[in-house]
Amino acid sequence: MLSDYGSLLSAPHPFWFASPDLLTSVLASEVTAVSQLLASYPNIRDLFDTPDPTVPERRACFEVLAHRMIMDIIYEMFAARYEQSPSLGNTEANVLSRTQSLVSADAPTWAMEIEKIVAQLPFHIVRALPEPLRTQGYDSNNAEQIATIKAAADTLASDEQIHSLTARVLDEQLLRLQRRWSADTPRVPDVVVRTAVGPNDAASVRPKKRKPPRKRDVKQMFRDKLIAEIAEISKTREEFLMRMDNRNVGPQPTWDNWPGSWVMAYKNPRLRDLIQKDKSRALSRVYSGRYR
Repeated sequence: MLSDYGSLLSAPHPFWFASPDLLTSVLASEVTAVSQLLASYPNIRDLFDTPDPTVPERRACFEVLAHRMIMDIIYEMFAARYEQSPSLGNTEANVLSRTQSLVSADAPTWAMEIEKIVAQLPFHIVRALPEPLRTQGYDSNNAEQIATIKAAADTLASDEQIHSLTARVLDEQLLRLQRRWSADTPRVPDVVVRTAVGPNDAASVRPKKRKPPRKRDVKQMFRDKLIAEIAEISKTREEFLMRMDNRNVGPQPTWDNWPGSWVMAYKNPRLRDLIQKDKSRALSRVYSGRYR
């Protein structure tokens, strides 16, 4: 269903073209995503007040705020249409309750930085839309424009298609944050040990030799850096998957039923989840400074 309700909104609204049923489906997926994150990080509110959490913890905080933002975008769309948003039961109520005001006015700088990035997500998602949909409205007397917009809307006619678009935008913004976190992380100095030369001699200081990385660790490092490189130059998720195939990047050895292609594997819900997690871990390792 096409609509020009987008023109009623003062702020960008990327889902102006979506039907109520599609919005409800996307909302349900976002509620599930946040609920799963809250189950993995039950102390999420405390994390937002932690001075220096780990990179995975920061990433979880970003994802909670980002998916909650997408929920809010959908709520605003229903409100703009003067329609009642659907009730998704206790899970939705729990998510809304536990994600209210997570970032306080005196929160650590990293948390406030995440909040600022998330506040811009509607703009970034609009820019990621097919060009005809970026207008957020249309001239009801212009049949050609309506046909063009409808054709573009058909490419985002399912929950999965919208999820693919929003996931790409979230990955891009998370990558920006991880680069900043990496730049802010001081390099850990070499560990020094004191060795007594003699009973009356002062202790001398010398750097402790680091153990050479194991072959498996080196292989993982090169794989992670290759994934990060491909992610950085790929403008879309589809391009990322094709480049992974072209560069012959292998799957993790524990992934069963691999179809032989990243493009094909992404169509499988189980493998899609593994691919997304594998990509996030690789980016986290590279941009956290682990491989310096």
